[in-house]
Amino acid sequence: MKKTLLLSLFMVGFSAALADSFLSAQKFPTTFNDLSFSAKQEFKSEDYALFADLNAYEQLNIVYTDQDAAEEIAQNETIQQTNQTGNTIPVISTSNASCTLTNPSIKSGQTVPIGKPVLESDYTYCSGYGQRNFGTKDQPKWDNHYGFDIGCTERHYDRPVFATADGTVDTVKHNKKGSSAGNYIRINHGNGFTTYYMHLNQVLVHQGQHVSAGCQIGTIGNTGGAKAFKNTQQTDYPTMNKNISHLHYEMHYSGKENSVSGITIKHGFSNNKSIDPAYFMGTKK
Repeated sequence: MKKTLLLSLFMVGFSAALADSFLSAQKFPTTFNDLSFSAKQEFKSEDYALFADLNAYEQLNIVYTDQDAAEEIAQNETIQQTNQTGNTIPVISTSNASCTLTNPSIKSGQTVPIGKPVLESDYTYCSGYGQRNFGTKDQPKWDNHYGFDIGCTERHYDRPVFATADGTVDTVKHNKKGSSAGNYIRINHGNGFTTYYMHLNQVLVHQGQHVSAGCQIGTIGNTGGAKAFKNTQQTDYPTMNKNISHLHYEMHYSGKENSVSGITIKHGFSNNKSIDPAYFMGTKK
């Protein structure tokens, strides 16, 4: 009798516990830290820092935004080169009226883009230059990152962006539907150097304007957009959220020297003039 009663009580308790496990809300993986070990491996890659407060979709947004932006800019450059009759850029204004804020870590008057394009207090490494694997070790999915990402948090939204050398703004593109790069600026510094500043919130300069090293040219933003996955049928680019606001900083060099001002010229892609900005920002030796 006692054995039967104990067995009955056990079965009732087991059934209740089983029912609770089905009825209780289970935690949905909303951030990277919530993912399983195997799922985490799929998002890990060389030279890419994943942020725990971003969910997997947002992390992929950062990747594809920058990859698509590079392709978009390459197309724009081809169109510009086709339409131009010469290499001279008309200077509309030699003054830099927007230089209301300067970056003290960038040397005034320098012609080589040395230093970080943000204040030191705003510098947060997000994603470096080079190839990144967003697949698995057995089934890699490589993409080329032509620049260096700074920020990737809401705190960086609308923080100042600075020109890293004297130069002339030869391109200003404003955000539009279907654009991945968003608001971006390209500065021609001469001597083979150009720099790009993408996903800006504010653009404080205009095409043809001369800018001085260390002067503010815009602010970090979340303009442009990204595809969640390359194989989707998605035709439009959703706007990035503020919590992945970041500056995609890109450097191109058309010269042949292996080093300039004692700094290594590191070309990562044979068919592209982009170089690793980390050497010029002092984050890599």
